[in-house]
Amino acid sequence: GDPPHLRGHILVKMPIKGRAQFVAMAERDDPANPIRWRLVWDGNESKAGLRRHRAAVATPEYAALLAALRHGLAHIQGELALS
Repeated sequence: GDPPHLRGHILVKMPIKGRAQFVAMAERDDPANPIRWRLVWDGNESKAGLRRHRAAVATPEYAALLAALRHGLAHIQGELALS
């Protein structure tokens, strides 16, 4: 397998009733390269699951999650402390 410092998964549960969660997947080819993040929906594909997906994407927590993945937590730490 891959060395543990080159890959990782984080389960992020959203503040929506029912199963509404994403998996943030981190990948890195080499420790010298930056981490690349992918965000994958981990709910089901039923009508109810897709409704929860739309509701989760519309939350401010989802926007904060995307900002953290794009810019890194250190960059937005002040913004998160204010909310």
